[in-house]
Amino acid sequence: MMVKNAESHFREIFESFSKIGLDKGRGITRLAYTREEEEARFALIKLSENLGFKVRKDQAGNLWIRKEGSDSRLPAVLVGSHLDTVPQGGAYDGALGVLLGFECMRQLSEEGFSHRHPIELVAFAGEESSRFNIATIGSKILTGKLDAEALKTAKDKQGITIYQALKELGYDPDDLPRLDVSKYKAFLELHIEQNDVLEKENLQIGIVEKIAAPIRARLELRGVEAHSGACPMGERHDALAAAAEVILAVEKAGNKEKDHQTVTTVGQCIVRPGAMNVVPGYTELLIDIRGVEKESILRAYEEIKESSSAIAEKRDIRLTFDLLSSESPAKLDFEILNVIETICIEKKIPYKRMNSGAGHDCMNLAPLIPTGLIFVPSKGGISHNKDEFTEYRDIYAGAEVLKEAIKVLSV
Repeated sequence: MMVKNAESHFREIFESFSKIGLDKGRGITRLAYTREEEEARFALIKLSENLGFKVRKDQAGNLWIRKEGSDSRLPAVLVGSHLDTVPQGGAYDGALGVLLGFECMRQLSEEGFSHRHPIELVAFAGEESSRFNIATIGSKILTGKLDAEALKTAKDKQGITIYQALKELGYDPDDLPRLDVSKYKAFLELHIEQNDVLEKENLQIGIVEKIAAPIRARLELRGVEAHSGACPMGERHDALAAAAEVILAVEKAGNKEKDHQTVTTVGQCIVRPGAMNVVPGYTELLIDIRGVEKESILRAYEEIKESSSAIAEKRDIRLTFDLLSSESPAKLDFEILNVIETICIEKKIPYKRMNSGAGHDCMNLAPLIPTGLIFVPSKGGISHNKDEFTEYRDIYAGAEVLKEAIKVLSV
């Protein structure tokens, strides 16, 4: 486990980052490509430069911190996660993986650990989809899944595009980076579980085998606005009533696929004009379908499309169904998972192999670089919430496993 001075050093750093974007009593808001996310990057840059690590930022906003090995020609062992949060989120999601990666590099440097392969830390930009409805932006850009044209179309609620947001922070979105996979031997990400499986089973480490991927869609229902008192029930074209049926159809599609670990969610509902005395003429729904089996995800998606069309036709409502994104589940590297498992056994740290229902940056790298994902417990399964919490004893167990895995892969 961590020695006492290392524990206190990490707590100090973690608590300082937990204040960036903090609105006391309401959680942390460090949205993608905002001044708050940039402030967190600069804080990490300062810490890294003080230790003599090489630091660079790319034009997508990703931050790279490098500890050279004895042979700079060898591919690096990459470790990292993200620094942005959801609105009024917690301190652990993303940031814990970045800061523990940094702490491992700091300890290895202090200990004089000899390694041939360079060790590199990455803080991916814009992992959360809260602002632009696109998740893992920084890692998607690196792996060629997003280009400058796509960044010009994705907007936040204020109409600001990702392209504009990058410009405002001083980046050049016309010079986007691409990951040179030949320069990396492996990638490791540590993250909180965001569920309570590990806590319930009194385990400290989750070794992730598969990561669920989402299909996301926007559904618009256009009816007819009418006076709530004057319009008879039988003559209404109520867009919100139609949306209510669609929401239940989305839930039904998820329940049909639950044995395949597929889940379906309507995460946002916008109603216009939004007045008590007006029959709604417009409703927009944002739909998230995700799982670890692509065939199951697609079945749920097609059923939702068919059900929505039937509901709209029955109610004489105009339907628009737009596919926002479609991603494939990721399978993580068998050999790296075995390395992590061996460490847990040798260190007598209780663990289990499991899947991840939430997406992570590492799913974009997994098809290109041997990748491993380590989970530590989330108290009560709470995440994307100001009450998000992980016990320090579990954090230190995660740090020990991550550090040992870096050592094994970098020698």
